Amino acid sequence: MGRECAAFESEFADYIGTRYAVMVNSGSSANLLMVAALVYGDYIEPMDPVWMPAVSWNTTYAPVNQFRLRGAVVDVDDSLTIDPDRLPDSGVAFVVNLLGNPCDFDRIDNPIIIEDNCEALGAEYNGRKTGSIGLMASHSLFFSHHISTMEGGVITTDDARLYRILVSLRAHGWSRDWAGKQAPFEFHYPGYSVRPTEVQGAIGRVQLRKLPTFLEQRRAHAEHYKRLLGHQRENGRSSWFGFAVRADDRDALLGELNGVDTRPVVAGNIQRHPVNDWYEFDGDCPVADDWHDNGFFVGCNPDVPAEMPLARIARALRGRHAA
Repeated sequence: MGRECAAFESEFADYIGTRYAVMVNSGSSANLLMVAALVYGDYIEPMDPVWMPAVSWNTTYAPVNQFRLRGAVVDVDDSLTIDPDRLPDSGVAFVVNLLGNPCDFDRIDNPIIIEDNCEALGAEYNGRKTGSIGLMASHSLFFSHHISTMEGGVITTDDARLYRILVSLRAHGWSRDWAGKQAPFEFHYPGYSVRPTEVQGAIGRVQLRKLPTFLEQRRAHAEHYKRLLGHQRENGRSSWFGFAVRADDRDALLGELNGVDTRPVVAGNIQRHPVNDWYEFDGDCPVADDWHDNGFFVGCNPDVPAEMPLARIARALRGRHAA
């Protein structure tokens, strides 16, 4: 870490609209540090509930489990984000802006909100960038995401105390106060080594300048998706990580789509995975179950014409409905 990483952090914070950005080695590490900072900074108590949507990537849930917090899942709604009508207003809402789509933040009343924004860089809600709405937010710079440093992640926040905890945690938990107010090489927290490299920072600066063009292309592709397939309800302005599709005979349909790469809707319902033996989530999540059994998504690559794979899917769906 050096000048390139510091410059990238400053430019990233300016883009998101927060005071601070902390670059780390992955979006998963960003989630880990957010939860660690809440715990070590006494922002939450051990018995405070942490509510998460049932549909997300595994590293949303893992830090909550690893810190032995009271994690629980909540079903998603037709936007594929956490359902505010089923979200208790106590404790922490660890929300996920899924597949580029913002949560419906105006209807979330929890005292602490943190955002997993790894799939939604550039999305907007009521004129604000996602990643600037919660107390903290994680972002991913993995190679398949909106911008890429191959591996990499960022945490954004406006909270000065959290910022100081985060920069300590990413570098072994030692003092990071270069103003001389703390003793050098003095350890404050049980930290990690999740620092980025100067190469990642330099690449990130170039990628960030290209992001507006990438988003224009993704949103243009989304018009084909809406026209050909319909779409999940959009909260605010999505940055279109990918396109979710539902089909009652999904597996048969996928068998007809040779050459079209698809995957589950993120991971489906996390409760349906073997890892739930560790988490022990037991929420009733029929919408997440439906997407687990009947859903898939197609990636949105700015450099690949979206109408080609989407038209093939639409024709296959129409053919099956006609039959």
